[in-house]
Amino acid sequence: MHPQKRKAFLLEELKVKEKALQDLPADENASSGSSPVRVVVGTSALANEHRGLEERLTDMIHKSYGAVGGTGPRMLEMQPVSVRLQMGDSGVRNNRVLHVAFRAGEVVGCISSSFRTTWTEPGVGHWGLLVVDLAAQGTGVASALVQAAERRIAEECHAIHIEYDFIAGEDHSTRLRAWYEKTMRLRAEKHEIRSELLEVENAIANPGILGSEYAMKSQSIFNGLAAITKVKGEEGVKWLGAIFQFIISDAGPEGRFVLDLKNVSGSTRVGEDPKADCIVRGIDDDIFAWAEHRLDGIDAFWSGRLKIDRDRGGNIDRSTGDQLIHGLVKTMDGARAMGFW
Repeated sequence: MHPQKRKAFLLEELKVKEKALQDLPADENASSGSSPVRVVVGTSALANEHRGLEERLTDMIHKSYGAVGGTGPRMLEMQPVSVRLQMGDSGVRNNRVLHVAFRAGEVVGCISSSFRTTWTEPGVGHWGLLVVDLAAQGTGVASALVQAAERRIAEECHAIHIEYDFIAGEDHSTRLRAWYEKTMRLRAEKHEIRSELLEVENAIANPGILGSEYAMKSQSIFNGLAAITKVKGEEGVKWLGAIFQFIISDAGPEGRFVLDLKNVSGSTRVGEDPKADCIVRGIDDDIFAWAEHRLDGIDAFWSGRLKIDRDRGGNIDRSTGDQLIHGLVKTMDGARAMGFW
């Protein structure tokens, strides 16, 4: 899909996600009267600064998980809070850290994030041990913690694995599952759309950059024709004596390209020429495949994938028109053989 069309599609998708997030129940987002949440990576220094932090977090984990029959306390048997806080002493790039949430100077929650685990594939990060003080639940603390954890994991991983307990028939489990699978999914999808939008906008701003997912493939053909015209333009004028117009139907202005092998020593340019003798139309993928001989020109013509006007001015007979197409193909092959594309 052409970058401009993809951008329009993504913008519409972004509106849908934002509307869905706005329509979520109020208790799935931060309460309007709540103070801002500050999330930091836990360290020994943080524990020294906030006396009793280890005990407060440990008690919070036991009470939060105990209220719903979860397994949080079991997680602390191998790695107690004191050890988890020490993991942050090596910096935010350490494999596993414990994020701690504060509101108005009081600790209100925590979450663990890891770049690598023994139960996930390489490149798949993980977060767990999400805990919020019982009195602060439903006020946006969990959302702030998850966003902080996922922001860190995304710096090194391409996917994120989460872990939570689900008990069938329990209201809290049903609510938690809906929050994970709806609220957090919508936020993740919104983030992905915004990230792709940046890539698309960059492709629009720099249409000539090859290798981009959204770059026009036929640009390499045009670059090659421009290069070979500079060195063999005079031969092309003597041999073909025609003006060729490319129109990439799913591209913007950069998809209009003129190969002039009729005047002086030949030239190329972006744009359209009303005096073109031969016009080739098609989508970017098909034009590129045809130039690479992966798409048969005759089959493509009869199936409508390629539209070739060999007599726009009414001055070229069919035989001559066929010769022009053959000459254009040979010119593209020559540019490719010389390493111009």
